Amino acid sequence: GVRAVQAGQARMSDCVTQFEGNMDAEAHPGLRVRLAKEHALNFVQVDRAIDAYHRAADEGSTASLLSFVEAAKVDAIAEVIEQAEV
Repeated sequence: GVRAVQAGQARMSDCVTQFEGNMDAEAHPGLRVRLAKEHALNFVQVDRAIDAYHRAADEGSTASLLSFVEAAKVDAIAEVIEQAEV
């Protein structure tokens, strides 16, 4: 739900009423939550990194997921710098 909100595809109120929740999420966060928190990325950026990792793996790449997350961090930093220059 949060990824849909961050991508501008849904409202938070829609997510709260229409998606199931994980009552144990605080104690046991999922992979996307952990990656976002540990690497200062939003959920859309993490999702793109995971998608890129899987596309590359399907094409035979042996690069780690972490390498795609690191690339997403570089892209996020470059985007902030680019926006600051405008």
